[in-house]
Amino acid sequence: MKKLIILLLFPLVSFSQISYKDIMSIDSEKMFKKVMIENSWRNKNNNYEEKRERENNGRLYYRWYSEVGSINIDGWYYFGEERFGFLFLYPQIKTFNSIWDIVKKRCVFFDVIDDYVCYDCSGSKYKGVIGFKTINDRFGMIEQFPK
Repeated sequence: MKKLIILLLFPLVSFSQISYKDIMSIDSEKMFKKVMIENSWRNKNNNYEEKRERENNGRLYYRWYSEVGSINIDGWYYFGEERFGFLFLYPQIKTFNSIWDIVKKRCVFFDVIDDYVCYDCSGSKYKGVIGFKTINDRFGMIEQFPK
């Protein structure tokens, strides 16, 4: 019986997307990459593109795919600004909503910036605040902003 329970739980653990804890831990490009790689995200920049983006203060892109190969979440790190963001596509809006629900309980409302509801999270490693917004109930965006 114990083996059956473990086997049933295994797929839930092995196909991780991103969590509240992951987002709160991102404080640098290296930590962003660590979180992306450990959660099976794919780097969308080749070495040349990453170098060019870095030189132009562009973005580093990662993408998370569902088991069937469709794109569900995009993540990016802004080199020049040292901040990050995520775009959750349907059906991963549920993941976005669950992260936002945790933030609403654990963090303090800060301000509204560019249509993002922003929160100050004392337990976060990143500098600044974290913002959330939805688009037509089918997309969710998370952005880190400086204070």
